[in-house]
Amino acid sequence: MFPNKRGATRIRDQAEKTMYQLIMVTIFFGLGWPLWFVWFMMQATRREMHMRAMLINQMEATQQAERKSMNKSQAFANASHDNRGALAGIKGLIDICRDEVKPGSDVDTTLRQVNVCSKDLVVLLNSVLDMSKIESGKMHLVKVIRFA
Repeated sequence: MFPNKRGATRIRDQAEKTMYQLIMVTIFFGLGWPLWFVWFMMQATRREMHMRAMLINQMEATQQAERKSMNKSQAFANASHDNRGALAGIKGLIDICRDEVKPGSDVDTTLRQVNVCSKDLVVLLNSVLDMSKIESGKMHLVKVIRFA
């Protein structure tokens, strides 16, 4: 049927190659797609888990920053409150001393200057307290409308 063995061998090799390709295509479409789908889903799940982990880390960092800010505001408020109390005591003592000193004397002038400085410190501490209240959300700003 074939003129020589070489042609028959070539046809047989081609048939084996075609059969091999057919088997590979069958395996690929039969098993390959489900395996590819499983691999794809695993990659998507890993990516989603990674994104969730990053989101959780970001939320924890945000909460930690908020806690630090609240602690800072509370520390400022406590320190300012304590200093205001001490300054009120100093102002009271200045007033008592001014009552005992002759008006217009050098001591009276000095006590008056100390009193002015202590008032300035109270204003400064009140500003710090107000800022810490605003940062902590305990003070709400209200827009004031002035009627002319």
